[in-house]
Amino acid sequence: MDFHVYCQKEVLSQEALTKELLDTIVDNLSYIFGEDMGTEENRNEWIQYNLRTEHPHWRMIAEGKNGRRRGFLIYTIENHQLTVCDIEIKKDSRRNPILLLGLFQTLFKTESHSFRTMRGYINKGNETSQKNFLKYASSIAELPRGYSFLIDEEATEKLKSRVLKWRAS
Repeated sequence: MDFHVYCQKEVLSQEALTKELLDTIVDNLSYIFGEDMGTEENRNEWIQYNLRTEHPHWRMIAEGKNGRRRGFLIYTIENHQLTVCDIEIKKDSRRNPILLLGLFQTLFKTESHSFRTMRGYINKGNETSQKNFLKYASSIAELPRGYSFLIDEEATEKLKSRVLKWRAS
């Protein structure tokens, strides 16, 4: 597996990468937000908000080999806090824990020195992510459509250490 970190401009400059990312998001989330997620208007709105609105701390990690990508992790880091904005794994690769570990290992190798805590949001319909991530949370707030969570410094360090010890075979 090959992993690469991209900034906004790099994603935007590669039309195929941008399209593939949006196709994966629409395919994975239209069951929650409706089929109109894939309209040109909604895709352009996502591009405007996430890629054209400059955010110096926005990054994306993509896994890919031989021109085929199976997963993405989008994040920001500000004030020593990592925010996991989105994790998208293509449906045919969801039962691949090495892919998810590889995304996080790349993130932690690249950015570990930049953050001390982590936060994120998980939709109520995403029970798999709830099971995988909420167990590390120091605090969880239930919102109308999901859960906002925070992983404190101690738990973040344990998680970083655990993921960085993992070796790809």
